[in-house]
Amino acid sequence: MSAKPKKILVRTPNWLGDLVMSLGFLHKLREVFPDTCVEAIAKAEISDLLELVPGISSIHPFSKNAYRDVQGVYRFASRFREVDIYFSLPDSFSSALMGFFTKAKRRVGFRANFRRALLTDALQKPKHQHRSEEYVALLQPFVAEPLGAISVRLTPPPDTLLAAEPMHPKIVLNLNSESPSKVVPLQKGIEIAEALLARVPDAVLVLTGSPKERAYTEAFLSLLSAPSRVINLAGKTSVKTLASVLAATELVISTDSGTAHLANAVGVPTLVLYGAGDERNTAPYHRENTFGFRVPGLDCAPCISTTCKFGVPKCLAEMQTAEIVQKAVEILSKNMAGRQKA
Repeated sequence: MSAKPKKILVRTPNWLGDLVMSLGFLHKLREVFPDTCVEAIAKAEISDLLELVPGISSIHPFSKNAYRDVQGVYRFASRFREVDIYFSLPDSFSSALMGFFTKAKRRVGFRANFRRALLTDALQKPKHQHRSEEYVALLQPFVAEPLGAISVRLTPPPDTLLAAEPMHPKIVLNLNSESPSKVVPLQKGIEIAEALLARVPDAVLVLTGSPKERAYTEAFLSLLSAPSRVINLAGKTSVKTLASVLAATELVISTDSGTAHLANAVGVPTLVLYGAGDERNTAPYHRENTFGFRVPGLDCAPCISTTCKFGVPKCLAEMQTAEIVQKAVEILSKNMAGRQKA
């Protein structure tokens, strides 16, 4: 494209973790096209996170329930006019079809799921790269040199929900997931929580999750010996508010989920409990403040299935609670020592 593009439209990923991993792409996009109008299409439930990304002029929430089937995608896409470049970050056929219906002059995405005819630039997905780097590779046709280091960072507004607990170490526990293969069994979660409360007597635990996961956190609270030391925010925060909550805590312990990626993006030390998923491709991007746990020696790991063939995921049920808690105590002790010196 010789003429400078006036309008770029980005179809962002549908899952929170993937949306966070796309931040590197969104930041680089502004570097490559600094003066171009950038608009984004995002899943309605997580679209408010993009309010924290500089340089996006408009955010368009998309709901599959409101825009069903091909006709719905067409109705949604028809609202856009004079799009110069459309980036399809998801690999789905529908996201490429949406770009086709916008009549964008260039439509860029990876060649998967029979999408070639819908894209003007159907790229081969890079192998052996982190997903954040895969997204950034979609910009390569527009630059002559490698794009260099990327940043998957966010700066949320100050938190207000945890303001009543300023003096207590706050530890987020996100042990649930909408994917059954990433749910820490309830008894294992209780075991981790009880050990944390015993080792860190002044700690407050903060439970997070989507509205669908609130049943897990309520069952969790009913089994805990000291529920008064727990704040249950599951189903009570938007994604943008969750980013602020995470930034106000000292430590996050989470399954490999959107919460872990969001905690990493706002700079909070994060212990990631790996169940289903391949951390070589989808671990939180910035490694310096992230510590992963995986049960060694399992023939089935890593898998990418949403359900476990054993019913209860061995990769989470058999984790060593003592190792997780010891690492948590080490991080908290280091943070508190740093505060005292400051």
